[in-house]
Amino acid sequence: MAIFISPSNFNAGVFRLAQDKYSSDDIQTFIDKYEPFYLRRILGDKLYTEFVADLTGTVPNHPKYVALLNGATYTNSDGKFVIYDGLIESVKYFIWTEYVRRSNYINTIAGTVENQNENSTTITRGLISQLCRDAWNTGVPLA
Repeated sequence: MAIFISPSNFNAGVFRLAQDKYSSDDIQTFIDKYEPFYLRRILGDKLYTEFVADLTGTVPNHPKYVALLNGATYTNSDGKFVIYDGLIESVKYFIWTEYVRRSNYINTIAGTVENQNENSTTITRGLISQLCRDAWNTGVPLA
């Protein structure tokens, strides 16, 4: 189940996804599946378990987990000033990528079909792949 990210995180900017009463449930399904998946991959099982145990609802208690989730500025062990964007920012890129790379297809009673519209042109799989690669490559260093 998603804890930090909701469909409203995908309403604007580079994360904008078209949403209506039908697609919001689909987006939430991707969030519910991929938020914990990527948090575990980024943090590792031990830190993920400690992080989740520290939560009160959706709010971390310990300042280190607040900074981990929301971002912070700090000086690292080499004495360099660092601006960290937080886990939410990176996980949004990963969820967006998972959703977009699968959104060119629709499951119907007749099977899986490719989106088609009379009033517009569906972008190519190559362009979708490039968009997803760009988003993924942006999210990785943030994580």
